[in-house]
Amino acid sequence: GIYRHTYLVHTPATVHIVTHGVNPVTNVTGTISWNDESDPTKGQMAASAVIAPQVEIVNDGPNTDSGKYTLKVTVTDEDGNSAGTMQATTSDPIPSLATVKISAPSQLEKVQLWSAQRPYLYTMGIQIMNADGVLVDNVTTTFGFRQTAWMPNTGFYLNTQPFKWRGFCNHNDFAGVGVAVPERVNLFRAQTMKAVGGNSWRMSHNPPVPALLDILDRVGIVVWDENRDFYNQTYDIANQRTMVKRDRHHPSVMCWSFCNEAGCESQNAAVGAIFREVSKEEDPTRPVTGNMFSYGTGKLSQVVDIQGFSHQGGQKFDSFHHDVPNQPTIGSECCSCTTQRGEDVGNGSAEILGNFNGDCLQGQTGVEMSRDFVSGLLVWTLFDYYGEPAFGWPHRSSSFGAIDLAGFPKSAAFYYRSWWLHNSTNMSASAADIPHRPVPLQHPMAPSARLHDTESRLVNDGKFVIHIVQHWQADVGGDSRTIQAHTNAPHAELLVNGESQGIYNVSWISYARWNSVKYANGNLTAVAMDAAGQVVATHTVLTPGDPVKLMLTIDAPSETSGTGSALVMDGFDTAMLRASILDSNGQVVPGASNNVTFSVTSGPGRVVAVGSGDPRCHEPNQVTWRSAYHGLVRAFVRVTDNRAGSPAERERMIRIDADGGRVTRIFGAGDEQEMADAIVVQASTEIGGKTVAASVSVPISDDDSRHGVIAVARRWMRS
Repeated sequence: GIYRHTYLVHTPATVHIVTHGVNPVTNVTGTISWNDESDPTKGQMAASAVIAPQVEIVNDGPNTDSGKYTLKVTVTDEDGNSAGTMQATTSDPIPSLATVKISAPSQLEKVQLWSAQRPYLYTMGIQIMNADGVLVDNVTTTFGFRQTAWMPNTGFYLNTQPFKWRGFCNHNDFAGVGVAVPERVNLFRAQTMKAVGGNSWRMSHNPPVPALLDILDRVGIVVWDENRDFYNQTYDIANQRTMVKRDRHHPSVMCWSFCNEAGCESQNAAVGAIFREVSKEEDPTRPVTGNMFSYGTGKLSQVVDIQGFSHQGGQKFDSFHHDVPNQPTIGSECCSCTTQRGEDVGNGSAEILGNFNGDCLQGQTGVEMSRDFVSGLLVWTLFDYYGEPAFGWPHRSSSFGAIDLAGFPKSAAFYYRSWWLHNSTNMSASAADIPHRPVPLQHPMAPSARLHDTESRLVNDGKFVIHIVQHWQADVGGDSRTIQAHTNAPHAELLVNGESQGIYNVSWISYARWNSVKYANGNLTAVAMDAAGQVVATHTVLTPGDPVKLMLTIDAPSETSGTGSALVMDGFDTAMLRASILDSNGQVVPGASNNVTFSVTSGPGRVVAVGSGDPRCHEPNQVTWRSAYHGLVRAFVRVTDNRAGSPAERERMIRIDADGGRVTRIFGAGDEQEMADAIVVQASTEIGGKTVAASVSVPISDDDSRHGVIAVARRWMRS
């Protein structure tokens, strides 16, 4: 089926702008300086920059058009102020079905730069006028100014600042909704990436939905944009060209990748040269690359600008750097470390993975992190995804992610948060690669009073954190246990009901570990200490009680998760709800697997999908119920009214509405029906032979300019 927005574009004039025909070519030429040297989040400025927008127009008419056509370009900054105007006119007739490019170069002064700390965007308005001054076509697009450099000995630089890629590969799917991922869910995914310290996203292994790039442009995450099929076939070459043309105006996109793994190895340098040529024709400013296993004579590595390596050890990086000293390199895929959320004890014979994988994370991420000449690493993956199960059947989704399929963090998420985010000042040569305004990590097991708290109680300013991996259950783990905690503090102490189990000295990108811990009902507390022995963070887990109640909360839209405060009534926007099964202390019960049912009791919404993050669950996705996995269930609620957008747009939607209003009500210009304030959702389950329920109200709005996903992403970084 159709799982991405599809557009029908009508251009009345025979001469018009080609689809994806605007290329906002920019080049930073002046000196780069900080707007405020004491605060990197205020961004950087270039004394000058050249802008040379190229616009491709086509004559779709049956005859040669001898008229003159004028290109008018207006550039505005983020506040809507004029930043420059440009103009150019065609000089030759345009034959039938031919295309021509018009360019209007100019130089701008005091240009604000796009960066991860301050992702500043400009807007370019394009108008094509005929000889009579009549507008025949117009396009508006966003773009940004930034300067990049890939250095073979010292890695990647953004706006002259060292920038280590610490990011993740992700497939284009999510629990319940499959590959038809709503935009607000993608915003949730982007904010979650920043919450664990990620600054880069590899689109594996196909070009992303355009709205995702719009989001990443605004939240400040750099992108590895990737093609799918790498063959010497007309349509494959055309797809590479289209990807470059479509995405080249996004400042977050840093490179064009031709292929993935075996797809890169199956073709030689000759095919790579063809893909390189079409990429450089459409965008000469960005490097080309691929996610490769190998390098050498006749291979793709000979015609790309950056050598990407997939799952290679330190020896391969060192050999490449020795053999090809003038070519930059990056760990474009690494670190496939598997876990299952909430499983304190792994059991291979029962096809259950444990929740701890710290040794794998330390060993594999350290390869790229410890080599200055490697530009960074992209971990496989941040989120679990459908397919590639760890054990095969009955697993039907992967377990590589630090976040499960439903968006609930596993223990690995806290490993990355402790080392990549809270320890980033010790890992970074500059502030350029540190995520700005990261949201709290949505803790999967926090008591109801602190559902959106971070993984630990921060005693100081948050430079150190600590997170206990295991639960503290009487019937899971045995009488004598091994307990791990993720922390970036140099020392950690574990206490059982206040009795010390010893102090552990934590090494770089490692974790704390205590063996032979005797179980006793009560509480398990981990204390992080700095080099002076001062307590800097604590985390406590309690022995859970029996399930007694249900709690329903909103993960998106939520200001806490950086995803806004209301759904937009556009017929598509979707909320992410979390049902938690709690004990009498308000703590999530890790052993709870109750079946939870969701329903909309009032307001314009419907439950469209459910999930739990359990890779072995075979329950259907597009229903209103799901069994909990370690006490948690996810539900997705979509708006069923379309009141947003212009009246003209909604009138067109009414004319082409496929379901005749049975699922989505589209309000035309004359409709005066009052809008509800919220969508009220109820969750219910059976506990102890009784039905228990909880409700939550999801705010709604018809103001896309304030509550739309793109507006929320932009405002989040500007506030």
